[in-house]
Amino acid sequence: CPFSYHFPTRAQCFRPAGMTTDKDDAARLARLDALYRQNLAAYSATLVVIKTKSGKQNYFEFNRAQRHLDELLRQQLERIGMIRALVLKARQLGISSYIASRYYKKTSMNGGQRTYILTHEDASTQSLFEMAKRIHDNMEADYRPATTMANVNEMEFGGIDSGYRVGTAKNVSGLGRGTTIQNFHGSECGFWARADMHFAGVMQAVPKMPHTEVILESTANGVGGTFYDQWQLAEAGQSEFIAIFLPWYWADEYRQVPNADFEMSPDEREYAELFGLDIEQMCWAHFKNIELGGDPGEFGWMFRQEYPSTATEAFQTSGTDS
Repeated sequence: CPFSYHFPTRAQCFRPAGMTTDKDDAARLARLDALYRQNLAAYSATLVVIKTKSGKQNYFEFNRAQRHLDELLRQQLERIGMIRALVLKARQLGISSYIASRYYKKTSMNGGQRTYILTHEDASTQSLFEMAKRIHDNMEADYRPATTMANVNEMEFGGIDSGYRVGTAKNVSGLGRGTTIQNFHGSECGFWARADMHFAGVMQAVPKMPHTEVILESTANGVGGTFYDQWQLAEAGQSEFIAIFLPWYWADEYRQVPNADFEMSPDEREYAELFGLDIEQMCWAHFKNIELGGDPGEFGWMFRQEYPSTATEAFQTSGTDS
C-alpha cells in the first residue's frame, strides 16, 4: 500500500476538554483536517468507531482486505474520476465496515451528498444503518454535522444538505425515478430480489459525474443472476465497473491452532501449496468446511461459495439450489 499507516495518536489529534486554541494548535488541526480528507485509513483509525467481531467497540484500523480494496478504489478514482466497483468477497472480511466509514466521511465532510444503502433483507438493512449511526454518535464534535432528521431508515444533515437513506431490495420497486444519489452501497446484491430492476434503477439514480460512487458487494450465489452477469462483464473489461475479488485467507482471524492428531488430506495439502497457506489456516478451513456440510479433507460446495480462494471457485456451484 503506498501510503503510511504511522498515523498520529488520538492524544496528538485532539485537544483535552477545556484547552484553548492558539495559532500553533489551529495550524496542527488544519494539517490534520487535510490528512483526513486525503486519507480514509487515517480518518478511520482515529475517528471511526465500529463494533468488532468480539462485540466490543473500537477505532477502525484497516485489515488486509480493506487496504487492498481502498487502494484499488483510489486508483480507479484517479483514473476515471468516479467509482464503479463490483466486490466479490468471502464472508466477514469487514467490507461493509469499510464502505460505512468511506461513505460517512464523504457524506459528512461534503455538502450535497446523498448516500443510499440497499440490502437483501430487513435485518441487514437495520444493521448497516446502525453501523452508520454508531459512527455518527461517536464522531468527534468537529467532524459530526448536526442531524435535522433521524429515524429508522434516514439520517439528514440539513446544514450541509447531505444525508443517508437505507432500503431493502424486496421492499422497494426500484430506484431511479425522481431520485439523484451521489453514493450507492449495494450489500449482498447477489441475493437481491428483482436484482435486474434494482441494478438498472441504481445506474439511473447515480449520475455519471466526477466523484460519484457505486460499490456493489456480495458473496457468491451460484452461476447466473444479475450480480454474476455483471461480474463476468467487469472481469472481461466490458463494463465501466472494476471487478475486485477478496479471498477468505486474507482475514487474520481465520486460523486455528491444530492439535497433535490433525493431518491434512492430499487435497488439502494441494490447496495449501496452491495458495501459500499455513497449517493454522488450513486447520481453520478444515473444520469450517465440516461445519458447512463438507466431507472431512474435501472442500464442499458451500465452503467454496462462502469462503472462496478465487472468483471462479466462488461461482462454480448453482448457489442455494445446488
